[in-house]
Amino acid sequence: MKEFQIGNYKPKSKVLLAPMSEYTDRSFRKICADNGAGLVFTEMIHATWLIRRNPKTQDIAAIDGGPTVYQLVGSNLEDMRDAAVLLQKQGAPIIDLNMGCPDKELKDMGAGVYLCADIENAKNIAKAVVDAVDVPVTAKIRLGVNQERINCKKLARALESVGISAVTLHPRAGTQRLTGSSYWFYIHELKQNLRIPVIGNGDVLTLEDAKFMLKSTKCDAVMIGRGAIGNPYIFKQVSTFLATGKVLPDQTFEERSQTILTHAEMLVKDKGHSTGMQWVRRFFPFYVEDFVKPPDLGAFVRGIQSLSDLKCALEHLGTRDTEQAN
Repeated sequence: MKEFQIGNYKPKSKVLLAPMSEYTDRSFRKICADNGAGLVFTEMIHATWLIRRNPKTQDIAAIDGGPTVYQLVGSNLEDMRDAAVLLQKQGAPIIDLNMGCPDKELKDMGAGVYLCADIENAKNIAKAVVDAVDVPVTAKIRLGVNQERINCKKLARALESVGISAVTLHPRAGTQRLTGSSYWFYIHELKQNLRIPVIGNGDVLTLEDAKFMLKSTKCDAVMIGRGAIGNPYIFKQVSTFLATGKVLPDQTFEERSQTILTHAEMLVKDKGHSTGMQWVRRFFPFYVEDFVKPPDLGAFVRGIQSLSDLKCALEHLGTRDTEQAN
């Protein structure tokens, strides 16, 4: 199997955790890396807020020592450059440029996917960042702002020309957000037209999805987002298959329960009890949805106010899961 490398950085596997706001914090990134993710991406880091030392942004950008890619978002060249320099000084091994997020807050800034509408500006920002740091710089893009203005190939070529080390394509337009299908044939087209690594992203929810994306698009690596929320074990399944050809069975409810307990303990330790438990409640439905779906899920989740409550909730659902299996 061809080795996957970004600049001079060699990830331990070809399966990567996508950047997701309000999900890919330090704790979740570590859980995914421990399960075999070759790279794990931070939530997007607003470049201007970082150089202005916004406390929340600084926390997101804190160096964790893992195989972490620090993703910057913005449209001001000087701020993006200076933020990248700051991240490198702090110890970031790879920096990613967000040119794909469709959030409305970025529209007025002309950042995220809206940079696709101004390829020259996107190219200039990428060049300024690449020239300012010694670590590899990557970019995550979409098809374009909308389906009538698909320009991902032109953008990717421009980014490659100024030294971007790899491109991730989520083959939906900005206006699609996460609706409809992702068009994987654009990943294949990009791979045929670039010399740098192409990472495929979009609708990879299972091992079979990952296998099919790699085979059908010839991409260099697969990035998983929503498919990992509540199931970080997917990285172990995919990385094990790619390394050995072995297909690991899905987790049992007991195994999944242990994963969420470990994750919850990390969240509380990192964020404090109140905020940590808020994050636990955010993740909880995703962890259990493959096994049981309580009719009163909302109230059930709101009742989880402590780690002890979480253990009791899992024991209760474990009983339901056994009853359903019988």
